[in-house]
Amino acid sequence: MKTLSKIWGVSLVVAVIASLLVGAIPAFAGTNSWGTETIPSTTGKVIVEDDNIVDMAVAANGSTIYTTLYDSVNSDPFVFKSTDAGKKWSDVSKAEWDADGVTTDFIAVSPSDPDIVAFVDRGTWVVWLSTNGGSSWNDLGSPTDGDGSNTINYMMDIAISPKVSGVSYVTVAGSDSSNYAAVYYFDTGKAAPKWRIATRNTDDWEVGLFVGDEASWSYARAVAFSPNFASDRIMGVVVYDTNNDDILFEAASFAAKSWNEDVGGYDDYPVAIDDDGVDELLWASIAFDADYLGSDSSSRLVFVGTDQDNGEFTPGGIFRLSDTSVDSLKDGVRIHSVAYNSAADKLVAGAAESNSVYRLASASTSDSAPSGASTYKKPGVNDFSDNVTVAWSGNNVVAGAGGADGAFAVSRDDGKSFNDISLVNTPMGALTDVAISADGAKKYLAVNDDNNVFMLWRYDGAWEKVFDLGGPDTIEISVRPAPEDFAKMYVFLQGEDDLFYTSDGGETKWTLRFTESDVQDLAVESADVIYVAAEGSAEVQKSNNGGFLWDDAVDTGNDDDNYMLDSLGKDKLILGSVSGDVAYSTDGNANWATLGEEVGDSGNTQVTASGLASGDFIYASTSGDGVGDEAEGVYRWTIGTSTSWDDIIADDLATYDEDGDPVLEFAAYGIELSKGTLYVLGVDLNGAAGEAVSAIWRTLGPSTATDLSTWSFKETDEDDTISLTTSPQALRVSTGSIKLWAVDTGTGDDADLYSFTDTLADASPTLVGPATAAKVRINPVTGRAQDVTFTWSRLSNAKEYDLKIALDKDFTQVARTENKASTDATVAVILGPFSSEVEWQDGMTYYWRVRVSSDGPLYSQYSETRTFTIDLAKEVAPPVTVLPAPAPIINLPAPVINLPAPTTITIPPAPIITIPPAPAPPAPIAPAYIWAVVIIGAVLVIAVIILIVRTRRPV
Repeated sequence: MKTLSKIWGVSLVVAVIASLLVGAIPAFAGTNSWGTETIPSTTGKVIVEDDNIVDMAVAANGSTIYTTLYDSVNSDPFVFKSTDAGKKWSDVSKAEWDADGVTTDFIAVSPSDPDIVAFVDRGTWVVWLSTNGGSSWNDLGSPTDGDGSNTINYMMDIAISPKVSGVSYVTVAGSDSSNYAAVYYFDTGKAAPKWRIATRNTDDWEVGLFVGDEASWSYARAVAFSPNFASDRIMGVVVYDTNNDDILFEAASFAAKSWNEDVGGYDDYPVAIDDDGVDELLWASIAFDADYLGSDSSSRLVFVGTDQDNGEFTPGGIFRLSDTSVDSLKDGVRIHSVAYNSAADKLVAGAAESNSVYRLASASTSDSAPSGASTYKKPGVNDFSDNVTVAWSGNNVVAGAGGADGAFAVSRDDGKSFNDISLVNTPMGALTDVAISADGAKKYLAVNDDNNVFMLWRYDGAWEKVFDLGGPDTIEISVRPAPEDFAKMYVFLQGEDDLFYTSDGGETKWTLRFTESDVQDLAVESADVIYVAAEGSAEVQKSNNGGFLWDDAVDTGNDDDNYMLDSLGKDKLILGSVSGDVAYSTDGNANWATLGEEVGDSGNTQVTASGLASGDFIYASTSGDGVGDEAEGVYRWTIGTSTSWDDIIADDLATYDEDGDPVLEFAAYGIELSKGTLYVLGVDLNGAAGEAVSAIWRTLGPSTATDLSTWSFKETDEDDTISLTTSPQALRVSTGSIKLWAVDTGTGDDADLYSFTDTLADASPTLVGPATAAKVRINPVTGRAQDVTFTWSRLSNAKEYDLKIALDKDFTQVARTENKASTDATVAVILGPFSSEVEWQDGMTYYWRVRVSSDGPLYSQYSETRTFTIDLAKEVAPPVTVLPAPAPIINLPAPVINLPAPTTITIPPAPIITIPPAPAPPAPIAPAYIWAVVIIGAVLVIAVIILIVRTRRPV
């Protein structure tokens, strides 16, 4: 039996180990703690504080883009490179540039090779060239003629020719040391490259370029190459003739080494773009048609943009040159750059003095004037950004806007609307609101930057700025999406009557609408049905057409001014005041019911509800009379039966030390009800060392909660100031898996978007063993039950659990509660007389279940309930004693023959046989009479044997 017992013991251990391995690799769905989410930042160069875009160059592949930037505050020069059409950027600058006093300016990329890029250093008038995409840079020095006698005086543009026989011409336009228009080029790719001049009669050029009288001061303002340069070798230059106050388009041939009429077929060149008496040419830009061919006059289509001066006459414009014919497409505007999409016949132009962009379809033949980009959809920010450089990147238009709040932007509709996607020149500022789609995948983030610009950022795989607006620094922007369509969005400014609406997530257009009162809060029932809680009153107004027209205001009956308003579905509204009043409407603002009693200690009221029918529950909390200097409670009102608020936390939103004194005392700034779980966002503004600490408080059973025992909480890091106090509603929830969202009201590096994924609210531990209705054996020797091993799989990232054992299925008679700290994949707790002095009662059925404890990190739902039963103890049988039968006396008669006298044989009595009880489980015991028969039979057999022996005749 011992050997058999050992075998069974080993088998049992193996079975237990195998069961522990089941589900040993759990899925961790979330952190159940506060953490920061990605927001627009300097990572990937989405934000670049103080770095102003100067110029931009897009390679022929459309995805490689270079920009020059200059930090005017710290005098730092930069060249950034993107290989994904401007979504992310890397810094390819040289560290020495800052120390060498380099000033990054105009930049150009080769149309033949995206790795050949050059820029002008305006500080020292030298050119820097990279032939490996910015990995290294070569200082080409200052442009000069072949013998060094004529050097550059001023550089105003740069271009790189298509590669011909391995040679690319890095070309700059400006003026030379004699104040004549000058074009210099560096023939990189040659065995001995050097600077040469194209505007002087030299050994290299037969005919130079002289504009007007030789004594006039002139300069070349723009330079570009024919896209078919390998065939026609044509270069175009825009020149300003100061003697005649003219703007001229000049043509040069690298084949003939001559200009204008000295180039075959260009007899009527130069072409006068504007000869109406130009005061000064500040800027010019050239865009060739992709089919331009110098030898074919019918294909000579060129667009030129000019920024002429700030006078009252001809400040600039957009011009179309069909060979020598000039059409003014738009005049009276200052143009910084032009770009032409030949395949689509579409033109875009960026302004110089603003962030406007103009666009024109059928640009080669249209008689119409270009149209501007949408009011709130320009690159950069109105009234702050300027000098817009535009280019085509595939089918999209990209733009680099300089100045304050400038940015790199993309247009997906041919320049009608732009979204800033990177290089946004702004400190992040203060976050004022966030809106989250139901699945948590899309976000809108409202920001007030340090320039008092209100921006709305959209996240859908990447951050893009889709709306901006200047305004006073006291206003906060708030965001309210339509519940049925996250792309339909309202933006309002608290305390103002402006209302902005988009139907496509801010992608292409915003519409300005007006409310009839200043807005305290906005509730969106649908894209068309919206409600305004008026600032400074208890009135609410409704619009059935998205804010075009408004119904008359309705007084809600609250004694105090509105604070927050929320829609709970069609016609269902709930309202909290600035001092604890709560009201609700079930008929779309026609009528309101007030509760007649203020919530808690009064203050700005956060309120939500499970519904607004009789028997539903309203939940509320407040920020209190002070500013986070004492804890607030959480309260419940049952519609139809309550006459006063029920305190459902009792001990308030507070943490306590070991002496019972409050450590952190939270006031409520947000409230949400999701999947039956109530969440309250609390903030202690007087936390440890004066730091603000925020926390989420939640109960899984708000409809039955009466005290702190059903609540758990998780606070933010006490070492950081985290103030999740945005007004009027600081808490948001997405419901895919319950995820809470809030923004920190700090600025700059302290501005963060926080989230809290609650993976425990609607989940529970999975029990492993013992199986339900398990039997626990009694040790037959000791009469005590065996130990029981309770096991379950780890839930999410839980680290502490409550095991509860009761005598009834409702757990009203709790026999044992065990707290277990563990991060094991499978958690085990052993209870019984041999491990933990727990005595199980014979024949008793026990009920058990498990949940994550309040510190582990939050309560979870309880697991399923399982049972186990203790076997009844078996009665031990007493010893069985069998008494021997009396010894038989056998008298044999004397034989007839002469034999000795009869002999009496006495058989000795049998021994007393005592049979001990059988070990458990008892084996069947034979009855006593059976043993008596056996003994008697044995005695008789012996007697017969003796008789036979005695009566044998002698042989």
